[in-house]
Amino acid sequence: LFFARRSKVAGCGMEALANRLETLQAQVEELSHKLTSELAQVKAGVTDIKDGLSAPGPARVEWRIENVSYLMKEQSMWSPFFDASGLTDLQLEFNPTGGNMEGYCSLYFWCTPGSTVRYHLFVGDHHRPVETDEFVNPVGQGHCNFCSLEAEHDRSTDSITVGVVIEEVISRPRRGDGITVTPLSVDSVVARSLEVQQNMSVTRVEWRIKNMAERISRTKHGCSLYSPPFTAGGGEDFCL
Repeated sequence: LFFARRSKVAGCGMEALANRLETLQAQVEELSHKLTSELAQVKAGVTDIKDGLSAPGPARVEWRIENVSYLMKEQSMWSPFFDASGLTDLQLEFNPTGGNMEGYCSLYFWCTPGSTVRYHLFVGDHHRPVETDEFVNPVGQGHCNFCSLEAEHDRSTDSITVGVVIEEVISRPRRGDGITVTPLSVDSVVARSLEVQQNMSVTRVEWRIKNMAERISRTKHGCSLYSPPFTAGGGEDFCL
């Protein structure tokens, strides 16, 4: 009788767990269907990104520079002209020598006068924070002491990759050898928005810096390292 009662109780417990599991599975399926539907609506509302449209989306531009070891110091190099995010005749200016910091390089972004752009520059794995600049005159915007050239120099190929990520063209008025323009897909734009929502409750952010001893030895006193942009607390384009 004792074992029969225990068996009956166990059976009731298993049945309750099975019912609870079934309910949770139904809720998960309902939530998944809702999110899928919302994602489809967002995608449907995003304008297809094509060259020539008045308001294309973000783009990442990379310029691979070869034979870095033989570059002439204190002399700027200019990328071929390129088009991106609906803007034309854009250009990057790279100088192996920075301003007043020995061993540092410079990078500037030249944009069509009359444009206001939200963007960030990078050299190798070193990213600067997102900036918003109004290009009134034909003058490049950037940093003279961008980062240590040696730290970002890929010695295996004797090359370095520099570039710009155009986040948004707020107002607006040829691609050549070595330039790669990668339009950011609708999925990546949507994923960015979802990332902001998913990280709404994030209040703590950690940044792990690799090869710190080497970076310290190559970073001049008073200069900073910057983390890649991240989202947290409902905001985006944060940087450490």
